[in-house]
Amino acid sequence: MSEESVEAYTLISREGLPGTLEGNGSHGCIELTTAYQAPSTLLVVVHKVKNLPHKSGRVPNPYVKLYLLSTGLKELKEESTHVVENTDNPEYETTFAFPLTKPLSEYILRVCAKTKHKRPHYLGQVVLCFAPFKSGKKVRERAWYDLADPKKDYVICFVGYKDNVKGISLSNDRTDDVESSSESESEEDTV
Repeated sequence: MSEESVEAYTLISREGLPGTLEGNGSHGCIELTTAYQAPSTLLVVVHKVKNLPHKSGRVPNPYVKLYLLSTGLKELKEESTHVVENTDNPEYETTFAFPLTKPLSEYILRVCAKTKHKRPHYLGQVVLCFAPFKSGKKVRERAWYDLADPKKDYVICFVGYKDNVKGISLSNDRTDDVESSSESESEEDTV
C-alpha cells in the first residue's frame, strides 16, 4: 500500500478539557502513542502515568485500562496493563492492538488509570476521539494527556476537519452535544 493511500488520523483535544496535552492534570496525566495501521488496526502504547492522586492517603497500585467503544458508546474491546505496586508514577511501555471493522473515526478510546488495593478504584480518565485529518500524513502521535476526575462529567473532543471542532459531554445518563467552531477572523462593515 502506498503512502498516499494511507488514511491519516489525528487526535484532538482543547485547552481546559480532559486531554489538554499539558501533562499536569490534578488527577495525573498519561503518556500514550496512538497509531493507525492501515487497513484496520489501532495501535496504542501506554508509556507511563505520572502524578496520580492518592486515595485515602495510600500510594496507589496503578494499572491502566483501555476501552474501545463505538461512537454509540457500546463497549467493543477492553485491555489493561499490569499492576505496578506502590507508585504514583508507573511506567508500562505496553502496546495494545485493537482490530477495527469500520473507519477509525467511528471509534472512541476511553483510557482509565485505576488502583488495586482491596478492590479497583478509578484515579483518572481521558477519552480520545479520532477523526480524519484533512491534510498531512500523520498516522502516529505520542503525547501527554491530562486525566480528568472520574466522578464528574467529562468532555470528548474531536476534529472532523481543521476548522470544525465538536465535543460530546457525557455523564451517567445523558449525552449532550456541545459544538464550537474555530473563530474565523472576518471584519464586518460598520455603517
